[in-house]
Amino acid sequence: MISLRKRIAVVGVAVAASLTATSVAHAESITGGGASFPDLFLQPAIAEFNRTTGHNVQYISDGSSRGQRDFSDEKFNMGGTDSAVSSSNQRKRAWTSFNWAYVPYVAGAISVPYRLDELKGAQLSLSQSTLERIFNGSITKWNHPDIARDMKENPTWSNSKKRSDYKGASALWQNERRAGSAVLTVSLNPSALKKAKGKKVEVIDSATKKAIGSSTVARKSELKLSLRIKNTSTYEVKLDGKTIANYKLVKTPKLPDKDIIVVYRDGSGTTANWSIFLNSVNRTWGTSNDFSKNIPGGVSAFGSRFQIQVSSPNLANYVADTNGAIGYVEKSFSDDPSRQQKGMRVAAVKNNFGQYVQPSADAYATFLSASANMDTKGFVKFNFPAKTRGAYPIGAVTYMLAETAKSSKNDLVKEFLTWSMKTYAPEFANGLGYVPLTGAFLDKALSQAAKVSAG
Repeated sequence: MISLRKRIAVVGVAVAASLTATSVAHAESITGGGASFPDLFLQPAIAEFNRTTGHNVQYISDGSSRGQRDFSDEKFNMGGTDSAVSSSNQRKRAWTSFNWAYVPYVAGAISVPYRLDELKGAQLSLSQSTLERIFNGSITKWNHPDIARDMKENPTWSNSKKRSDYKGASALWQNERRAGSAVLTVSLNPSALKKAKGKKVEVIDSATKKAIGSSTVARKSELKLSLRIKNTSTYEVKLDGKTIANYKLVKTPKLPDKDIIVVYRDGSGTTANWSIFLNSVNRTWGTSNDFSKNIPGGVSAFGSRFQIQVSSPNLANYVADTNGAIGYVEKSFSDDPSRQQKGMRVAAVKNNFGQYVQPSADAYATFLSASANMDTKGFVKFNFPAKTRGAYPIGAVTYMLAETAKSSKNDLVKEFLTWSMKTYAPEFANGLGYVPLTGAFLDKALSQAAKVSAG
């Protein structure tokens, strides 16, 4: 005779087996593709979603233009784009044969990676006007007086640690306008966050051997520490006793008489958002997906000094491999330790408040909350003149294009995007170099997701 407890256990196993079989039986597959900007967020999110649900979501990273084109041609169930679908595209027959919606699901800062070995690890500081003239080709040398002026305006701290001893952890140092103040941001990728929960981040003054700031890792994958500093000290950043970075104030470095190599992309939503920023500085810039069309006068006059790359990883790799190069790419691609070990660094950009700001997730979230608005279609537009303390002014909100018609595949598109926004992004986006949508932004984005497969 089987006891009641054993019967319950047997029934429980049977129900679990039944649920697993049902889940597998109803597993669906979808393919998305397009924008490479969100790829370092999407790939781990997709892996976790597939693992926990039994579904099969795939994403091919190949630029926003392809995302728009292949979604309209029904090659993708969802099309990734960081830019608006052009009115000319929307008039094409393919776009009018079905109803679709923008679904914004995550955002991210666009960093300015560069490699300039002559700086010996010192950080480059650039005002918006200097940055625009580098990319329009009128500033051609790294020792240009305007770059030197920007560098003198923002005290230069150098990180002598080329590779973090704590895998998946990275740090950014940012001066505050008040003398003797700085902000340190520590980012943890998902695996580092899981390992580091409950561990302590400390900033050690190497002269006194005492901590001037500390924080314990909890659920947030980006930690922000406000510090009182001395220009004569060196500061070691540690996580669980392992060194992430070593910062020291250096004299304004001598800039080399070297050509600036500008690295850009066409067919890219990152380019569209980058160009929207440049257009806010100089209205002669275009704002399409193609840098070669947006730049005033085109790129042909600059010859080999301007180099095109086809994706975010390729652009970041080119900069990391080329002394004298500078480009633009989503922050997470600049965080890669193998690229940083080659000498790639990220510039601090002067915002409209007058601060030179690093592209942390928190700094771009500050910009979004003060300067971005979502329209009724779910598309986000920016107010660049806003003067907001701590805001990093360059970035993008990224979208999936999805169909509103009812189907099992569109149901999965909706499920994945909703899960990404509500479950995955709040815990892991910051540590991956991205910004989760929050508050009224998140509510509007979820409303856009609800339109998918609504019938």
